[in-house]
Amino acid sequence: MARAARDRAVVRLRNRHATHPLMQKGGVHEKPRKADRKREKQDLQRRLDE
Repeated sequence: MARAARDRAVVRLRNRHATHPLMQKGGVHEKPRKADRKREKQDLQRRLDE
């Protein structure tokens, strides 16, 4: 393989969709704040019932 062809092969992106700016909005899925508030209320209710 010629040097120029090798350099292009190294620089070429494999998945152009993954590097699109709109796709950068994604990330790790986290529980919403609502779930945390609900868990806090349930814990409080359990402690009051004891």
